[in-house]
Amino acid sequence: MRLHVIEHVAFEGPGAIAEWAVERGHGLTKSQALTEVFPPLADIDFLVVMGGPMDADDEEASPWLVAEKRYVGEAMAAGRLVLGVCLGSQIVAEVGGGRIKRNPQIEIGYFPVRHTPATASDPVFSAFPDGLVVGH
Repeated sequence: MRLHVIEHVAFEGPGAIAEWAVERGHGLTKSQALTEVFPPLADIDFLVVMGGPMDADDEEASPWLVAEKRYVGEAMAAGRLVLGVCLGSQIVAEVGGGRIKRNPQIEIGYFPVRHTPATASDPVFSAFPDGLVVGH
């Protein structure tokens, strides 16, 4: 499998995702979102969109988001696996037609994640236990 990682800032790299890929013999390439240069979709199987401190819906402050969102949308339409982490998950949600908004409470720390009816029956997400405690 050929993974491609889009990074937004140096301190938000793929970490354990890269380790997982290397341990399994998967190829791994990276690009910086700010460059707006991404590999052809024919060259990747799995797109990972990492986090960053910027707002996913603030294209005025981060104009490169336009090109990145277009690329993520093309990857999704082409049937590539797409995983978003933090900011990346907001980008994936927005591109997929979801709505993102600022949470009135700060979410930093460890919190349980609960299933929704959709995730409880999803072939991927149902494998995770309900109430899984994750860091954010």
